[in-house]
Amino acid sequence: MNIATGLSRLTTDDKLREAFSPFGQLLEAKVITDRISRRSKGFGFVKYATIEEAEKARYGMNAKVLDGWVIFVDPGKPKQPRSPNAPQPQTSEDAENVSTTTSAPPSPPHCFPLFYLPLVADLRSRFRFVSVTRTSPTDPRLVISASDAANAAGKMANAASGMAVNDDCKLKFLELKAKRTYRFIIYKIDEKQKQILVEKLGEPNLTYDDFTASIPSNECRYAIYDFDFVTEENCQKSKIFFIAWTPDTSRVRSKMLYASSKERFKRELDGIQVELQATDPTEMGLDVIRGRAN
Repeated sequence: MNIATGLSRLTTDDKLREAFSPFGQLLEAKVITDRISRRSKGFGFVKYATIEEAEKARYGMNAKVLDGWVIFVDPGKPKQPRSPNAPQPQTSEDAENVSTTTSAPPSPPHCFPLFYLPLVADLRSRFRFVSVTRTSPTDPRLVISASDAANAAGKMANAASGMAVNDDCKLKFLELKAKRTYRFIIYKIDEKQKQILVEKLGEPNLTYDDFTASIPSNECRYAIYDFDFVTEENCQKSKIFFIAWTPDTSRVRSKMLYASSKERFKRELDGIQVELQATDPTEMGLDVIRGRAN
């Protein structure tokens, strides 16, 4: 899809307008690119966006769509026009050294923190990076707070692949980490339910061989294993392994699905100490586990 087509579809898209409606009327939007920007992780989101100044200065609020969330940021400080008598830079280097006078807008009575707007899956897949250039904001009390958005984002993990994370996945992991209730946990992606689910729980007395025998040889899986070992100083320790099992014999679609969901799923499991990627049994043998644990 080229930029012109994307712009046409976005500005007339009822679903996007409907999703935006609790926070204001979407007047105009522009597709910057339909690819994921490598620079997206480096964005410095400003603390506040201003309703009144956005309307008064006519520069609107800025919004970026990153991983399926519209992120609203401060439109910035308006630049003062350069005086016609000011010396003009002679070179590009001189231009960089010339300071531009800026003035902060007066503090308005209504400000709200940056917030996120969830989009439906088809919009996420079509538009990876969008700039909303003109809006007509509504009551700021309707805006989702940053903390609420973070909680919602956790529940909508793996938005890039369309896979949610079942609440049981995190709950069982916390039980393994804090109470050592299980030796291992095996997770699978259910494509029909579009969720990552707990497939099997291993009792604490089970061995590593029991763990490997529980993983299908021709299907992808995620797994957590609580590995006990003794250090050279004769100290008893344990480490929690995250294993991404993607055998060469598995379906290509399955490999892609597990690969695209992995990073977001890992962020749901706070406490992973070692990550292991395996495509055949030798890459996750007990000797490999021991070597990575030390």
